[in-house]
Amino acid sequence: DDSNDGKNEDRLQTIQEAVDTAYGDKNVYVFGSGTPYEENVVVADGVSVYGSGVPIVGPDGKTYPAATPPTVVGGETATFTMGDNTTLAGFNIQSSPSAEGTDLIPSPNNHGIWDASRAGIKAVNKTGLTIYGNTFSNVSYGAIIVNNNDLPDPKEPDEEELGWTR
Repeated sequence: DDSNDGKNEDRLQTIQEAVDTAYGDKNVYVFGSGTPYEENVVVADGVSVYGSGVPIVGPDGKTYPAATPPTVVGGETATFTMGDNTTLAGFNIQSSPSAEGTDLIPSPNNHGIWDASRAGIKAVNKTGLTIYGNTFSNVSYGAIIVNNNDLPDPKEPDEEELGWTR
């Protein structure tokens, strides 16, 4: 029930609800359970999301050791979509086997289109990313991190730029 307040005795049921209601330091802590979280998570700007698969330093300064990481299985888009200045650590990230063709991203320099539907993590035009301690399974790409901003128009190199001489 996502009407819970998220405190230890009244935990939220989805990661997205925890991200959406993060306050203060904007740290979200997710603990492993026997049941995977089946959701796509959009990590808001400035939020850090830590799974129990990495050591976590609590607000009291105490370090809690790594434990079983929570498993998150995405749906029709990338499992995690990152915002600016975000952290994602300590998860087992999977994608839905049925996801295909629903989350398309133009590649830099017009080299085609990437299908992020089965990506574990997607970050397009984002800065300040910290991503570590995650494992991936059943994904086409572990992560697609691309900056399509401020790229020059693609051009074919001439022979001189290629180092060819006649």
